[in-house]
Amino acid sequence: MAPTSDNFDYFSADFNKFRSFPGLFRIKAMAMKRNVGNSIIKGFKDFWRSEELQDFTVKIGSSRFRCHRLLLAACSEFFRGLFRSGMKETELKCATLQEISSETFELILKTLYTGYCVLTSDTVIDVWRAAHQLQIHFLITECEGFAKETLSTTNYIEYYTIAKLFDSKEVLEIVWPLILKNAHSFLQTEFFNSEMDVSDVLKLIQNQDLKITSEDDVVHAILKWVECKPCEEEDSDKKHSGRKSIKTGHNSLKTSVKQPNKDMTVSLNDNRKKHLPELLSNTRTCLLSMKCLEMLSSHPLVRETKEATDIIF
Repeated sequence: MAPTSDNFDYFSADFNKFRSFPGLFRIKAMAMKRNVGNSIIKGFKDFWRSEELQDFTVKIGSSRFRCHRLLLAACSEFFRGLFRSGMKETELKCATLQEISSETFELILKTLYTGYCVLTSDTVIDVWRAAHQLQIHFLITECEGFAKETLSTTNYIEYYTIAKLFDSKEVLEIVWPLILKNAHSFLQTEFFNSEMDVSDVLKLIQNQDLKITSEDDVVHAILKWVECKPCEEEDSDKKHSGRKSIKTGHNSLKTSVKQPNKDMTVSLNDNRKKHLPELLSNTRTCLLSMKCLEMLSSHPLVRETKEATDIIF
């Protein structure tokens, strides 16, 4: 009804009513947004279950997933880029994904189509990786939230690993205190020996809250870390990217992964040795046992460099 001279007072009064109760107006607007959102989700869920109007196929191994391009593009930057690229897969209406399992992709589709949470302790890591690969940002946030809520001594290393991989600062902030608290066992893990870089090792041993039984534990951990063969560069690249490439039919959308250097493993192993003086200088040598000091004084790695020797004597 358009405002006229006869009904202007009605519209004016109605508008002023909402101005008098701005909170009520916001509540009504929020309720309407929720209703619209729920209706859209219900519509997509019905289409998914009835397999109606599906216009794109995702292949993973022997599995085929019929989907709706609109939903994929709305939720995933990867698919949005693919559909906008004009690549042949857009015409074929089919793409093949690698490095995501069919079970994980099915869980992701369930989330996109129904809005239901599919995360469990068994699925969160795989979904987290796939969400980064497909660039589904809201799902990444959900995975980070799940990790923060379920963090424990049984999964903190796994969560730390993937949080470092994807630079999840919020998760790292809550995992780090648990690492310090469990330092005695953490320093003996394969993860510490093979995957911790020198900056994190330094950060760890410099921390005043490091919970250890004796300073000898720190020295033994440092020596083992220096002697341990680091992960190969190719594995490291995969960790930094979360993927190598995602093949889509005849083409591939490549990520910005560096080509592996065959000499890098040896180089990294040698590089660890050069960090020994700095690492030892950050230990509390005055708290070391006589047995540990004697071991250090005769250790080949220590005797190789004058800097390391000077720290002990």
